[in-house]
Amino acid sequence: MVDLGGSERLLKTRATGQTVDEGRAINLSLSALGDVIAALKRNRGHVPYRNSKLTQILKDSLGDGSKVLMLVHASPCEEAVGETTCSLIFAKRVRAVESNPFMNVIE
Repeated sequence: MVDLGGSERLLKTRATGQTVDEGRAINLSLSALGDVIAALKRNRGHVPYRNSKLTQILKDSLGDGSKVLMLVHASPCEEAVGETTCSLIFAKRVRAVESNPFMNVIE
């Protein structure tokens, strides 16, 4: 299980120093995860698992024959509309990936 929760938007968190660097690293990992999901959705060619430690760790969990469950926190607060919308769009992208359980079977 991987927790990708939290807002890493600098203006929203008002983070400084090392926290800014951590937020930037989280955002880069999420971007790389989005790239992997897009490649899996296309179902052909190269999947960029090496672009992030997160995607390297999740490679076996995101590959063919895997089942992925994504939980999204949808906040009813008006100030969280942007975050909730982004999360739901990301979840929609994840949902579009189809896994083929027979691709890794060796005969």
